[in-house]
Amino acid sequence: MRGKHGAFCTVIGMLLTAQGQDPEWWTNWEMPVLTGDSTNHHGPANLGQAKLMVAAALEALRIERPDLATQVEAELIGANKPIPTLDPPTTQAAIEANYSPLNLGQLKSISTPFYDVLHNETTTSSWLDSELIHAQTKDPNDSSNHYPWTSSTADDANYGIANLGQLKAVFSLRLEKTPSGMSQSWVDAQLARLAAWGIPLTKLRREEDYDGDGLTNYFEFLMGTDPFDVDSDGDGLVDSEDLDPSNPEVNAVTIVGTLRILTPDRR
Repeated sequence: MRGKHGAFCTVIGMLLTAQGQDPEWWTNWEMPVLTGDSTNHHGPANLGQAKLMVAAALEALRIERPDLATQVEAELIGANKPIPTLDPPTTQAAIEANYSPLNLGQLKSISTPFYDVLHNETTTSSWLDSELIHAQTKDPNDSSNHYPWTSSTADDANYGIANLGQLKAVFSLRLEKTPSGMSQSWVDAQLARLAAWGIPLTKLRREEDYDGDGLTNYFEFLMGTDPFDVDSDGDGLVDSEDLDPSNPEVNAVTIVGTLRILTPDRR
């Protein structure tokens, strides 16, 4: 980000409008902006939609590549980061802020960590390039550019309002097809844990939350926590509120504040 990237290279009329072209992970979230039924690609996007898109993308990436999702989140979420927190807003002012228009600079700022991490990782760099081509967001004038916008700064319009089509285009990566970087020994260890719980992976309802701790069954599978125990490490903190739910020595950290996505000029 930081003012060095140009305009989006995809014409909105060329976006992924066909139902069959939507990434599979979009269907896991009940967001009209993510479905093929949403045809108002020229309508303005807001900060709340962008925040939900980021949350959905992180979860989709975490299922396939938890290592890369951790890297993206470290660059994207936290104090002095593009998004201080993904927690739901708790004040009226924060709720109203979510309806503020999303500008192009903000859209590039929240998506850049995804593209940088996927590009810098050996196992996913060529995959990312193929995804840009598939989504028709590859810059035809710069083969080395790994963003879905031009590398030239002459066409920058970072304060222009982003529309829904651009939000969808930037996050059209088929993260459910991300090349796996997990070792077989790691996979075997997780399957062994499931067997110890008496439930095979094929019957683990991924999107359900058996213990009601706020974490999906499959997320707990990946994190190594117990989907049948709200406090896996026994430290008195619910898993979803615990910074490290597998380690009783690490306590929760709460980030308080409203959604604030930085523009390139403010980074």
